[in-house]
Amino acid sequence: MARNPKQDANLRPIKKGELSSEEAKRRGSKGGNAKAANARVLKTFSAVAGERLTPEKQKKMLDRLELLVLRGNLQAWDLYLKLLNQHPDQGGGTDKNITIKIEGGDEYAD
Repeated sequence: MARNPKQDANLRPIKKGELSSEEAKRRGSKGGNAKAANARVLKTFSAVAGERLTPEKQKKMLDRLELLVLRGNLQAWDLYLKLLNQHPDQGGGTDKNITIKIEGGDEYAD
């Protein structure tokens, strides 16, 4: 997924030798903790959705999420791929191919 240049506007590059080994270790640990917290939240969301929601409500939620994805909401797309275990950052599935099927004709085609 392409990054927005505004996301990197406040970042400054780290020059070689600028960080001590303790600082590099601290920053790496901080990133790992954030990733683990995100995984816990997603797992909790999936567990709650699986246990407490009826299949009809689950389908409604996924339909709404798909609608947001089709409208171009990138955060919804990111969540949708994570729920399907096909997100590139997860690395869980062996199949890394994502198939997108577009139905219907292009009304502006010649």
